[in-house]
Amino acid sequence: MFVTVSSVLGALILSPISIFYFILFPVTDISPYLQSDFILGLLYLVLFPSWLAYLFWNKGIVEIGATRGEIYTHLIPLSGGLFSIVFLNVEINWFHIVSAFLIIIGVVLCSKK
Repeated sequence: MFVTVSSVLGALILSPISIFYFILFPVTDISPYLQSDFILGLLYLVLFPSWLAYLFWNKGIVEIGATRGEIYTHLIPLSGGLFSIVFLNVEINWFHIVSAFLIIIGVVLCSKK
């Protein structure tokens, strides 16, 4: 229910901004949005990172509880950084290593009883 309410509120809040944007920058050619690779990419984004992620996250929270589940929320930036290094060829800098170290230390400390 919370996800539904927050999604509807987000849509209501962002709709005027979207309308204003499309008034300023009208779309004259929709053909790029009708290509199969765009539609498949959009379907992928709807199904896997969005819908399935919420489904698995909620199932995991039911299994291990909200308190223990919140600890793993801190791993989201770490996994995003690792995926950007692997798939986008982002160069590793010192702040990546320091951030990863701090995240792991935080998760370990929160996991201890």
